[in-house]
Amino acid sequence: MFERDIQVSRSFVKMIDLENELEEHNGCVNCLEWSSCGDYLLSGSDDTQIILWDVRKRKSSVKITTTHQGNIFSVKFLPYSSDNIVASSAADRVINLYNVNTKSEIHSFKCHSGRVKKLAVSNHSPFLLWSGSEDGTLREFDLREAYHDCSSSCSNILINLRQHVSYTNEIKCIQVHPTYPELIAVGCNDAYLRLFDRRMLKHDNVASLNDKCADYFVPGHLLPTSSKCLKRRLFVTTHISFSPCGTEVLQNLGGDHIYSYNLLEKKNSIKFKFLHNNHFASHDKVEDVNFTNKYANVLNNAKNSVLNSKAIKLKMKGNEAFTKKNYYRAIVYYNKALAIFPYNSVLLANRGAALIQRKWNGDVYSSLCDSQAAVALDPFHHKAFLRQVKCLQELKMHSEALKCFELFKEKFPEESQSATAKQLEADIKQSMNVKNAENNSRLPESKHNNKDEHSRREKSYDFSNRFVGTCNITTDIKEASYFGAYGQYIAAGSDCGCMFIWERNSANIVKVLHGDESIVNCVQPHPTTCLIATSGIDPVVRLWSPQFESKKKELNIQDLVCSNQKNLNSDPLDEMLRTMGYIPALSDDDDSDEPRVNCATS
Repeated sequence: MFERDIQVSRSFVKMIDLENELEEHNGCVNCLEWSSCGDYLLSGSDDTQIILWDVRKRKSSVKITTTHQGNIFSVKFLPYSSDNIVASSAADRVINLYNVNTKSEIHSFKCHSGRVKKLAVSNHSPFLLWSGSEDGTLREFDLREAYHDCSSSCSNILINLRQHVSYTNEIKCIQVHPTYPELIAVGCNDAYLRLFDRRMLKHDNVASLNDKCADYFVPGHLLPTSSKCLKRRLFVTTHISFSPCGTEVLQNLGGDHIYSYNLLEKKNSIKFKFLHNNHFASHDKVEDVNFTNKYANVLNNAKNSVLNSKAIKLKMKGNEAFTKKNYYRAIVYYNKALAIFPYNSVLLANRGAALIQRKWNGDVYSSLCDSQAAVALDPFHHKAFLRQVKCLQELKMHSEALKCFELFKEKFPEESQSATAKQLEADIKQSMNVKNAENNSRLPESKHNNKDEHSRREKSYDFSNRFVGTCNITTDIKEASYFGAYGQYIAAGSDCGCMFIWERNSANIVKVLHGDESIVNCVQPHPTTCLIATSGIDPVVRLWSPQFESKKKELNIQDLVCSNQKNLNSDPLDEMLRTMGYIPALSDDDDSDEPRVNCATS
């Protein structure tokens, strides 16, 4: 473990660059998988071939021409098979097992009625194989069975989300917990990450769900009860990854950002519960206000930290960037300082101010979280308190904003007479007078088949951290993975053709590398060394490791991230055309609102 720790250090991560390109596929490479020891890399492609790469020799060892009739989406080494048996799933709805030595097919499962997007295995249950499909089912296969009947009465269904959630639900990704194999995470074509306990799931084609079989996780700003200002955007969980020790789970959310959830300290999304008589005690304790949020540990245990000289310098740099309206850079500095002192009211309030000014997807909600934490640490921080009101107003939670403002006037009567405060109060009252203002922009909820699903969504847990910078709207297989022995870093692909690496603690980007001419989908860190394999639209598998000299020009991270945020809110078709080399353009004398499509210059 010590060796792994020093091999994935910050200095090495900063040196990562392209080492090698493995070119034997004839189509997009949709999936990568390292063997447990890291000696071999498995890849599956649109060309329906599986290639086993010898990583030490940096060349292919075995090439299997599969019987699949569609794009391969997932490949896995079966545990304790000496890397000799692999499983694959594809767009033809089939799961196959292959013997690597003989290149022959061992078995084929044809239970699914939709594309099988992801397979999962566990070292703790080496004879079990799980599959998630766009038919809405999660299935479990016992490979010890001599024969498996893939008939309509097949009894290997663990979950049928089309029956219990919505008839439109599709499973896009699954992942088994590394230390508790009874827990399996499921991602679908919505914003929710579902963590099921399969011990509470029945093996039948009905797959009944009980109240305690699952925990739901979703970014708080995507809950309809938390925000009513969301555009009608589509969300899809494209990848799920557990941290090495299993204390966190990572969600790459298509249409938004990447989020981590703490499984040991689950956080509730921000909710406001006011007293029935609308009376607010003017005590210093925040719990008297009856607010609940994800900073429960701050409210109950933490004390306002005193900054050291390093943190003060970072805060000053952040303030300087904020003054210049470079809110992205200001947030970077505040993140660095908060990584050292996470419980400092000034840093939290300053970052909240920068977030609400930047206004990227989810920034207003994150600003609300920071502002609440700042008030919890310093109840007399009137700027942070007023910013809560502003955030609620921005989130179109007008009634909550007005009640919160009433409390602000009671606690800070002098500051409530300022021009800023009066204007905010007027804006809130004006918004409340607009009939149906909230209903017109409410996030559409899929129709639930039962009340249990609605209840589980209402109880969803909030994120502990988020990682911004990528654009994920054109493919539904884009990965995000923990990197390092302890998951010190996060690595993910993007529609812009780059691989991003964040520092997990600060959520700041430390490295961006151009990894594909179109889109980087797969990002798989090596299990023991500072080595990453990536793939995407190009028929190439690329290996990245620390290099003494950079082979490519350094990218302007801030410009790239800002461009990705803009593209994140664009039409997915436009973004797909852009990645294929086309850009929409309007002529000066054309009054039409429809964009023309021109070839991008090389």
